[in-house]
Amino acid sequence: MIYRHGQEAPILLRFLGRILPISLILTFFSCNLDIERSEIPLINLIKNSIPISTVTVSSPLTYTSSEFTFTIHVPISEVTPSYQGTIIDCSVSPTLPTGLSFNTGNCSITGTPTVLSEKTIYTVKASISDSSVSTTLTITVNDSAPTSLAYSGTPFTFTKGVTITSVSPTVTGTPIGYSITPELPSGLSMDTGTGVISGTPSLVSPSANYTVTATNSGGSSLFNINITVIDTPPSGLSYTGSPFVFTQSSSIPNLTPSVTGSVVSYSVSPALPSGLLLNTGTGIISGSPSALSVSASYTITATNSGGSTNTSLNIAVVSSLSECTGYSTILGDDRHTGLTGGSLCDSTLSGLWRRFTGTYVTMPTSVVNPSMCNTDATGYMTFPHPSSPGSSFSGKVCFNWSGNICAWSVTISVSNCNGFYVYMLPSTPTCSLRYCTQ
Repeated sequence: MIYRHGQEAPILLRFLGRILPISLILTFFSCNLDIERSEIPLINLIKNSIPISTVTVSSPLTYTSSEFTFTIHVPISEVTPSYQGTIIDCSVSPTLPTGLSFNTGNCSITGTPTVLSEKTIYTVKASISDSSVSTTLTITVNDSAPTSLAYSGTPFTFTKGVTITSVSPTVTGTPIGYSITPELPSGLSMDTGTGVISGTPSLVSPSANYTVTATNSGGSSLFNINITVIDTPPSGLSYTGSPFVFTQSSSIPNLTPSVTGSVVSYSVSPALPSGLLLNTGTGIISGSPSALSVSASYTITATNSGGSTNTSLNIAVVSSLSECTGYSTILGDDRHTGLTGGSLCDSTLSGLWRRFTGTYVTMPTSVVNPSMCNTDATGYMTFPHPSSPGSSFSGKVCFNWSGNICAWSVTISVSNCNGFYVYMLPSTPTCSLRYCTQ
């Protein structure tokens, strides 16, 4: 077939142009169509015979990643695309975060972001050679992660029921929130915006570690604090009735303490007389003393996590002699052997068991000069005191007067009550006679 310039293209050519690629048509007609090349180039023949549309080619324009995360005020490494051909111009939409620049000549991104920016999709379009291409990037600008979080003063010890002084953190950077784990002791709370810990602890809490986290879009910083909540120290411990005199082998009434505040445990020092027990949970003293014990002081201590308080008790264990508990007291300090003058008399005593009180509490066992002891005729024992607890002696008391060391006499009894003595004192024969003390 011969086709000359100016002729209409063959129907076959026009038909094939609608269903086959140009490259295949060219190959076919180069071999089968007799075209006078000097009159018309084959490509012009095909172009003029086939309707051809302009096509946008999806040419490769790629970046090293499709997502970028930058940090505010930190220069970024240049983001440069790879592509084929020659870039004529570039554009990006929407506008990049403040501080970042877009090069319209090579589609690269540079700069230092100066504002925070949430995750945003940007479309980059480029004209490369005679093609239009596009791609998308996701860019986020985060804050600088907080660092060096700290709470000065840890470990902290707070007291139940006492409002604490607010505890504030120090941190480098700008956190947007704080959290703590595990939960703070009851009554304490953390401001999640400032990290300040405040409140009034309502329950005792053992020592425990708590992790505080300060966070922003760039990351987080952690710090461990230690908190203990102790109880309010007890106070005002006392036992009504001290000093106590108990009888050997006889059960004592329970001694129950009075105290302000809660108590975790009680202790005593030195150990109580044999047979007596201190309940370390309640502070009650009970039991049956099994051995004699001289009058002694015992310190009871009540303790909780906040501190302690104590009190002293005086306890004596005497023999089962009835007089060691069933006696009357009589002051001994106004009848001791160092007092001169006076003409007092014991003629009104009625033969009861007596215990002298004060500083001078025993009778002398040797002659006392007359006109001492606040009287005229001075009374003294002519026999020793019984040395064994629970034992009793009877003997004579003489009254010294006018050169006669035993001008008058009476018989008395003395019992050793393990730490003190009691005396069965009859009334004196006349006045002014008196029993002396030393």
